[in-house]
Amino acid sequence: MKYFNGFAFFMVVVVSHTIGCTKDDEELPKVKTHDISEITKTSAVVSGEVISDGGNLITQKGICLSATNTEPTINDVTSEEGDGGGSFSSYFGWLDPETTFYARAYATNSKGTGYGSTLTFTTLKEPGQSSVFIDPRDGFTYRTITYGNMVWMMDNMKFLPEVVGPDLIGFTTPMYYVYGYFGTDVISARQEINFSEYGVLYNWAAANSACPPGWHLPTDEEWEALLDFFGGKEFAGGRLKADYFGAWEEPNTGATNESKFHALPSGKLSIDNIFMNQGTNAHFWTATGFSASKAVSYELRHDTIGVIDSLTNIGNGYCVRCVLDNP
Repeated sequence: MKYFNGFAFFMVVVVSHTIGCTKDDEELPKVKTHDISEITKTSAVVSGEVISDGGNLITQKGICLSATNTEPTINDVTSEEGDGGGSFSSYFGWLDPETTFYARAYATNSKGTGYGSTLTFTTLKEPGQSSVFIDPRDGFTYRTITYGNMVWMMDNMKFLPEVVGPDLIGFTTPMYYVYGYFGTDVISARQEINFSEYGVLYNWAAANSACPPGWHLPTDEEWEALLDFFGGKEFAGGRLKADYFGAWEEPNTGATNESKFHALPSGKLSIDNIFMNQGTNAHFWTATGFSASKAVSYELRHDTIGVIDSLTNIGNGYCVRCVLDNP
């Protein structure tokens, strides 16, 4: 009988020992890597959360980061976000542009370190060389900049062969407007502060002929490529907007102008004959038509970090940026 009990006891010990191995694993912290945000050419923010402390005090938590190790550990670059549980975010600056990084959350207690899943991100590209271009048609000078294999103008077009007031709306006939100007004299219109600051507003017919020889109105695909260069539609607006004081009405959400695109809130002329949105919105035509009455346009706003694409009535007066034909 003793032997039986001993055997039974022995079996319990074995089973208990097996369960104990699992317990050791469970005593490590459980961590989740949440997301990566605010990616720029040299920085990013990575967030995580301690789901469980494993029954032991968390002595340190943070993010592990590496450009070479696909499963980074605390032996790689780490942030330190203090002890205890809960959610946290880590800012990483001075990263290399155009580089893929691997990141995951970690937490350490007296039993060891637990890790979350690995997330990847790629820092943005550096804008290329800037230059200037003089329009042979009227002598106006435009700053230009290279993004990858594209060369864009950094200023809104000012080509103004004629001008009309907002009471005249055109759909197939080219129409040229200066925000707030109601006359028809080109010389007077060029003296307007809105002309020097924001350039000309074009209906779509005029926009398609606004760019000088060797340049063209960008297509929807070229606008998409520009936005992708700066993190996509969700983030690129802030990186395209001018960020100096007074450039946009507050809050000018996320504006950094790290793209050097210098987007300004030039407003628009609506098909209801109203100048509107100056100070809060920038509206740009693309060369991509959708129907007999609509074309694709892009919009930046003072209170959002993203960029909005939409199908717009071709009678509206919007701004134009030009792209070099053969960079």
